[in-house]
Amino acid sequence: NKILSTSVATTTTAGANSFGSVTLVGGTATVSTTAVTANSLIYIWRQSIGATGAAALGQLTVGTIVAATSFVINAVQAANATALQATDVSVIGWMIVN
Repeated sequence: NKILSTSVATTTTAGANSFGSVTLVGGTATVSTTAVTANSLIYIWRQSIGATGAAALGQLTVGTIVAATSFVINAVQAANATALQATDVSVIGWMIVN
């Protein structure tokens, strides 16, 4: 399998790209990309802790996916997976496989 992309995104507006990075704000970020589908596999990882410093980090999860539009990355609290870890402002890498 090959992953093809015209360029790599480093902001939340990724166009048709299949991978990039985004900085969490208050434990969440929305990635705008036409590459995402309802069946996409979205891989996410903490690329760096950014300005989070010694503050708590959240567990990374993929939130709402809107096909051909966007997907959400959340850092949730370990003790409560429905609550954002608002102190997490890490840089998150992401990759979409269709």
